[in-house]
Amino acid sequence: MRKTTANQQNCLARPAATFVALVLFNAVAIEHARADEREDRRKENCARYQEMVVEAETRVGTKGLTPDLREKTLSS
Repeated sequence: MRKTTANQQNCLARPAATFVALVLFNAVAIEHARADEREDRRKENCARYQEMVVEAETRVGTKGLTPDLREKTLSS
């Protein structure tokens, strides 16, 4: 069996370490993008909900709704 020198081992380790670093960086970037998408979706859903509440109040009225509920809904 042939012995490898420390220099040869370093040459083999560098590409592997670079690959691992790139994979980890990519995973972090993907998770960050997903978090941004979730936040955008949450904001969009909140805006839609507020629009639906206003529309429901316009069509049905506010009878039976507590002021606390209306305040929480419209201030979100």
